[in-house]
Amino acid sequence: MLLLWHNAGDADRTHAFEEQLRFGRAIDQAWTAAIAWYELQLDEARTFMLGALGHDLRNPLGAVQMSAHILLQDPSGRMPSVSRSTRRAA
Repeated sequence: MLLLWHNAGDADRTHAFEEQLRFGRAIDQAWTAAIAWYELQLDEARTFMLGALGHDLRNPLGAVQMSAHILLQDPSGRMPSVSRSTRRAA
């Protein structure tokens, strides 16, 4: 494309230069749009990943917490050592 503008006659050089500037601006705009789209996709992937990670971390901790709560309320007294260590950990 630039070679065609370079080979333009003397009468068309001003017009060719203006076209080159327009072409350069269009390329810059395309790059800017592509980078903005990529950043948006990256942010969405990051948000999804953090949400999945938070969910995966919350559920096991919730299971441990509920198990500890049940062990602390054991009325039979069959697990006194576990209950004592669970109380200390809580």
